[in-house]
Amino acid sequence: MSPEAIDFIIKIVPEPSVSLRKPDPTARFRAREEAASAVSNHFHYLFDFLSIR
Repeated sequence: MSPEAIDFIIKIVPEPSVSLRKPDPTARFRAREEAASAVSNHFHYLFDFLSIR
C-alpha cells in the first residue's frame, strides 16, 4: 500500500478516543490493532480468491 493511501486513510478515520466521559489510553492501540487485522483479512481473502482462479 502506498504512503499516500495510508495518509488518506489516517485522515478519513476519526480519532478513536473521542469519548468525553472516560479517556481510554488503550483505545488508540485497540483501534490500530482492529484496523491492521481488517486490512490483513482483506488481503488474505484477496489472495485466496486470486489463488483459486
